Amino acid sequence: MRGKSSFRKTTLPEYSISFRQSSLRYNDLRLTKYNTTLCNFGKQNKCFELCFESGTGLVCFLERRHAFQKRHSKQLHCFEQLHCFEQLHCFGAIARHPKRLQRSDRTQPSRTSRSVTVMNRVLFQKKRFGRFRVSRSVRLPRSAQGSRQYRALEIAWSTSARRPSPQRRSSQLTRLASSHMGVNWGTMATHKLPARSVVEMLEENGFDKVKLFEADDTILQALCGRDIQVMLAVPNYMLKEMSLHYGSAASWVEANVTNYAYPGGVDIRYVAVGNEPFLKTYNDTYLPHTFPALKNIQEAINRAGLGSQIKATVPFNADVYYSPESNQVPSAGDFRPEIRDLTLQIAQYLYSNDAPFVVNIYPFLSLYGNPYFPLEFAFFDGSSKPIKDGDYVYTNVFDANFDTLVWALTKAGYPDMKIVIGEVGWPTDGDKQADFQNAKRFNQGLIQHALSEEGTPARKGKLNVYLFSLIDENTKSIEPGSFERHWGIFEFDGKPKYELDLSGYQGNKGLVAVQDVRYLSRRWCVLNPHVKDMDVDLAQNIDYACSLSDCTALGYGSSCNHLSIEGNASYAFNMYYQLKNQNEWDCDFSGLGMTTDIDPSDDKCQFPVMIADGNAVFVVQKKLVNILLGIVEGFIVFLLLVS
Repeated sequence: MRGKSSFRKTTLPEYSISFRQSSLRYNDLRLTKYNTTLCNFGKQNKCFELCFESGTGLVCFLERRHAFQKRHSKQLHCFEQLHCFEQLHCFGAIARHPKRLQRSDRTQPSRTSRSVTVMNRVLFQKKRFGRFRVSRSVRLPRSAQGSRQYRALEIAWSTSARRPSPQRRSSQLTRLASSHMGVNWGTMATHKLPARSVVEMLEENGFDKVKLFEADDTILQALCGRDIQVMLAVPNYMLKEMSLHYGSAASWVEANVTNYAYPGGVDIRYVAVGNEPFLKTYNDTYLPHTFPALKNIQEAINRAGLGSQIKATVPFNADVYYSPESNQVPSAGDFRPEIRDLTLQIAQYLYSNDAPFVVNIYPFLSLYGNPYFPLEFAFFDGSSKPIKDGDYVYTNVFDANFDTLVWALTKAGYPDMKIVIGEVGWPTDGDKQADFQNAKRFNQGLIQHALSEEGTPARKGKLNVYLFSLIDENTKSIEPGSFERHWGIFEFDGKPKYELDLSGYQGNKGLVAVQDVRYLSRRWCVLNPHVKDMDVDLAQNIDYACSLSDCTALGYGSSCNHLSIEGNASYAFNMYYQLKNQNEWDCDFSGLGMTTDIDPSDDKCQFPVMIADGNAVFVVQKKLVNILLGIVEGFIVFLLLVS
């Protein structure tokens, strides 16, 4: 390493470990994974304490997900560089000789095979806002384990030496003030941003909670070692299997919870069993399976020894409770009669397990579904006529909806039950009321309201909220409405749509975008203006392009609704062209399309250029191969002609 540095050798104290074992194979290395409970003995050691307490532990180089510890029969040695004033991380890698375990199916290794070797060098450096990388493969000396050689990896702290920018320092201050603000991270998109880049963006903007709709291995790896609380979800389609077979629930918990919930891993706090399973439009499909699946998941978590820190819950839609038509006030709230008994069983189970009641509230849908709904009542700074309910006064529909649930729970005997808002937000396109201005107005008002500690008329205090959502998703179902693909506070490429102050201080602070995003070439597919006879095939080609891509911005009240028929065709052609990673043959449309380097966007309607994900990079490489093959084929044809 460059620069002046000094080292000192420290010996770690002996410690005892209680652990459960499982094994895995990586190439020719046989590794043993431990879920550990660590107890220190003897004199406290600074290096060891910080290694463990900084949220890293000793982490294997495999996918940054498995925690490894050695037995207490031998002491560890750790080399520390004295430039670690801000934060000290200690990463180590361990491996065993492949011959030590000869049976690949062995699940209970012998006492001899349990002994492992920790690499003898760990590097530290004072560098903030960096990331760990695997720098090179090394071999331990023979003296480390008798006459055998063991393999390990040297893992170093790597980043630039520059001081954090004012924008990043500001984001750290924002982070301190937004301790109750979370966000939903959906991934129903054709082109996804790198998970690690999104996680870094979450941290820089001050989000300290995230809700995932499925257990995505790439995302969970990116969240390892981060100070972000996670709510992990079991998809609805898995509820039946998990309700009927405890083993299925236990396997899911082992693969997606236990494997990540180690010290320095993912800070999983909740497991969401299903998503709005009692929604009316599901026609009772998930009613028989939700509660049994919930119990099986929580039991599996408990048996894994994680029940005190991870709670299973069920995110409900707000349609599980109501106020009768004859008395439309929150204090008249109760659960829907047809699901009341089952909902109360779940509520009782959650309450006894100290788990929250999670509900999704959408004031926008109240406005969308009722043309007579007062617009101002949907916002927190609205000027509509308030609603009185005894001594309580309601100036916005969010508070009224929330307190309807509070009253329903109170009547059921749970007046102090914890409530988490699993989803709440405002879309930016796909409807006449879905735009940047309304979205900013609602979300900013929500943040200030949630963090103000004023609470609602019937429940005072800070509100536990997860904004919906983080990034636009261009493959979500639009059956509820075209707005479904535009809930994100960030565009598909990680750029913020509008200013949003997550601290609740009403400042016009800009959100930090995802960094180092790669795009495809600045090229668009548009309608060829030189084609004369287009009346026959134009409508069919537009329909074809929109059936396979996202044309929701062309709908009534949407951002591109003002375009002419030619503009509609160009927009549809381009969305399909970008979706297909700009393949030349995907801009043909029966000869109606053409590519251009001139951006056809206007001040209201944006013609996007797609981000380059892994698939897009592969396509670009394939294009180069196709070009080379074309040259070779042409050369062969030329030789045949001249021969």
